[in-house]
Amino acid sequence: MKTRNPDHPTRNTLKQLTLVSAIGLAIFSLLLPASAAPPPYRSWAFSGSLFILTTPDGANIATGPAETNFPLLLRFNSANFPFNKAAADGRDIRFTTATGTALSYQIEQWDAANGQAAVWVKIPCITANARQEIKMYWGKTGVTSESRGNAVFNASNGYASVHHLAETLSDEIGTTTPTNSGTTATNGLIGRARSFASGQGIQCGTAITGLPSGTAPFSTGVWIRPSTSGDDVFGWGLQETQGGKAVMSLITPPRINVDCNFGAADIRGTAAIPLSEWSYVVQTFQSNACRLYVNGVLDASTGGGSMNMSTPCRLDIGGFVPTYGFKYVGDMDELRISSVVRSANWVKMEYENQKPLQTLVGGIVRSGSNFSVKPTSVKMNEVATTTLTAQAGGAQKVYWIYKKNGQETVLATDQLSFNYTAPRVSANDSAVIQFKAVYAGGTKTIDVPLTVINTVPDPVFTLVPSTTSWDGRSTMTVTANISNLTAMQAAGFGTLNYKWCVNGVAVTKQTSNGKLTLTRSQGSGPMNVSLTIDNGGTPVSQTVVINVQEPVSDPWVERTPVANEKPVNKQFFARDPGTGLGTIFYNGTQTGTPDTVFLKVYKTPNGGSETLETTRRQALVSGAYAFTAPITAGLNTYRVVYGTTTGGVDTDVATVTDLVCGDAFIIEGQSNALATDNSAPNDTTTTNKWVRTYGLTSGWGYAISKGNDRQLGLWGWYLANRLVTNHNMPVCIINGAAGGTRIDMHRPNPTDHSLKLGSGWSEDIYANLYNRVVGAKLTHGIRGLLWHQGEQDQGAIGPDGDYNYKFYQQYFVDISAAWKQDFPNLRNYYLYQIWPAACGETSRNDQLREVQRTLPYLYSNMKIMSTHGIVPGSGCHYEPAGYQVFSDLIGPLVEQDVYGVMPTAKLTAPNLQRAYFTTPAKTEIALVFDQNVRWNPGAPTMLFLANAAGAASGTVTSGSATGNTIKLQVSDAASTPTITYLKGLVSWQQPNLLYGSANGIAALTFADVPVANQVPTK
Repeated sequence: MKTRNPDHPTRNTLKQLTLVSAIGLAIFSLLLPASAAPPPYRSWAFSGSLFILTTPDGANIATGPAETNFPLLLRFNSANFPFNKAAADGRDIRFTTATGTALSYQIEQWDAANGQAAVWVKIPCITANARQEIKMYWGKTGVTSESRGNAVFNASNGYASVHHLAETLSDEIGTTTPTNSGTTATNGLIGRARSFASGQGIQCGTAITGLPSGTAPFSTGVWIRPSTSGDDVFGWGLQETQGGKAVMSLITPPRINVDCNFGAADIRGTAAIPLSEWSYVVQTFQSNACRLYVNGVLDASTGGGSMNMSTPCRLDIGGFVPTYGFKYVGDMDELRISSVVRSANWVKMEYENQKPLQTLVGGIVRSGSNFSVKPTSVKMNEVATTTLTAQAGGAQKVYWIYKKNGQETVLATDQLSFNYTAPRVSANDSAVIQFKAVYAGGTKTIDVPLTVINTVPDPVFTLVPSTTSWDGRSTMTVTANISNLTAMQAAGFGTLNYKWCVNGVAVTKQTSNGKLTLTRSQGSGPMNVSLTIDNGGTPVSQTVVINVQEPVSDPWVERTPVANEKPVNKQFFARDPGTGLGTIFYNGTQTGTPDTVFLKVYKTPNGGSETLETTRRQALVSGAYAFTAPITAGLNTYRVVYGTTTGGVDTDVATVTDLVCGDAFIIEGQSNALATDNSAPNDTTTTNKWVRTYGLTSGWGYAISKGNDRQLGLWGWYLANRLVTNHNMPVCIINGAAGGTRIDMHRPNPTDHSLKLGSGWSEDIYANLYNRVVGAKLTHGIRGLLWHQGEQDQGAIGPDGDYNYKFYQQYFVDISAAWKQDFPNLRNYYLYQIWPAACGETSRNDQLREVQRTLPYLYSNMKIMSTHGIVPGSGCHYEPAGYQVFSDLIGPLVEQDVYGVMPTAKLTAPNLQRAYFTTPAKTEIALVFDQNVRWNPGAPTMLFLANAAGAASGTVTSGSATGNTIKLQVSDAASTPTITYLKGLVSWQQPNLLYGSANGIAALTFADVPVANQVPTK
């Protein structure tokens, strides 16, 4: 009915709004003359009229056929109903039409002690754009209640199952038998509701026969107040049948999706579902249409098709058990399944009637004719409260409305008095509170001028860095110097909320309210440190720029051995790249009293004979010994013998064999990093003794391509063998990837990296990797990390309540900070930009790839490779030949960084540096890359221009390339456009790709890159 005023904190005000109960009952209740009442209720002491309003000053149902047998919600409280004049449990209330026909009703809530009631009344007919009177009676002793849920909700108005989700669980129709599994009762939108936590739900049966089945039409509706998004809300039907279920989910960003297992009722909404607020969702289906409504408004619709709803079936509230169990977190109220298609007017009336500030029906009409408001004007301090009281005798409905800048926000309905709490303001603020009353002859209004005085100070602060130039290695701090904390505390608003943000380089950081501590940088360049502080009012932000310059190189950090550490058969030792040596630690205790103990190291070159490399001897110290023995990296195996020496005679005690020394790497990500979902058979016999790995359960051994916990995945296997062959160096790769996982699932447990992040099956990814590397004694031996991940982040199924790409960069920075902490010699990162629109929910795949493209800007030693030029390609996973190309593309980069191979051409994928118009007429755009590129005549089909709002604007007609610059001829470009290269949800073609002219590598895709208005100056 009204639009929300963005300048007014409506949500906070409504939370603080307190209804005043001290209103004289005489102003709205009448003793009914015996001659005026219909015969059944002439002995009732009191009566009153209520009006159903579908007019513009009510629910605003302009046109359409009449709706029959509508369940009308009436809410009462101590401000609008005399509970002390009725029976304590409401048993004496009755309802009739204006002409005296008795109406069926159900009391859902009657709490006389606290002055709250919710009653459903079945209305025979409601017409559009009309006012309709009903009568209520109370004040009769010696009568029994006539409240019956199945008289209001039944087959006559199309209901198959109705759950009020109140204190006691029941199905008003009797179709299902709800059984609670952990949910708790809470104050709801309509009386009481149910609160759900993860793992809690309501199981309503698994062999239900009374719900709509086959191709029959149906409608479902529910009120939800979610705390999180990304999970199922409820579902009915069966999982096994195509089109045999209807599962409503709240996906992210929070919006509604109904999954009907490829049936015609599949539908996805676009309307935002705010967290921690009530929203009403209705889905309707019939063979020629499926519709989704959010808060009474059509949100999405689809064309015709069929369903095959299973019967018997199940109904689960709080999730759908056959898929993911009970996962919904939040509150839920009033779930209904109907065997008819609800009309748009019906859905709108339900919403307008049941929402907190309902418009469909007014309160009991007050006696008299006075119309006034006190006070006539209000001047108040921010966050102060004032009471406004009105008289409106004879009014059919009343509203309190906040008005400012031409917009109106309804604050309260059906109340003659309420407490108004002023919002926080940044300066003195003026508005109007209007009291509006609807009468039979029209509406009356009174405007109350409102002035809110700014009395609470907002934070005033500066940021003070401990240094303006940082080497990224020493610890530095940025402190918030708040100059008016005493004044804020004196005003009662000294509790501050801090939000720190670091941009420009990847860092390891800790925050504690007013202090940011930076302990490590992984990049160089300008670093922007921002802090936003608020004390409940307008947030205040400050930014400081710090120049980061990392050292050219870092010294190799030696690992401290653990107590009693000894090598094991087939162990891999990482080499120090500065010396080319690895270190064997052999520590422990020895019983007896030998003269000395010894450690002998034997070396066998590849294809050669074993020779004694070194012998070390030492005397025991309190029975303990500690040997350190260097070994040379390369294609050599080592045997270590420990023993005791007494009287000049050596006695061997223990022998460890098949040790090697070389370079260690990690592969991380999801299924295309795991690289085992393909047609290649499991192969546990093909090994290379120079390629090792450490299994989480099996420990050290020869790596395989796929088949057990020593698998590297196909491209990891190909890469390892390539490095061994080309550089005569043993290689260890630990593949810690987990298929089908979002980036947030790869985070470490913040208190202990060896423990799971949480209790979910996929939340032990970091812990598993960490524990493998620790078990392998390679924490200080990891040279590089290779990352292929993002398919699960192309849409919005993460925990953050928005599209995943918006959080991807920060997640990666935080995870890489943990890697750098745990693996201190890790220097090089190698990323793949994922295949367009691969595998998962792909609505924002272009934006996700753009975030991946720009990640290297934050790091000094990160390289990114494209995948969309790989042949053979894949819509999700790759076959062995495709994974071979993975290795062929990334291998030269690893060889350049680790083995010093100097390339003859640039090894990375071409990456866009900037885009700008070359002409004032904006008919030509220059794309400048980081290397020479070649033009493809088919490329215009892959390039898209859009305006600032994201809508298509302009066309690329042709182009040419000179050196590292492509010039595009364009037409009808917007004044400030963006440009996108390759849209994953458009039918893109590999033959039309752009490539580096020297290396033949496909250029990285880019999305929504602003096009500058003039030639950039150097």
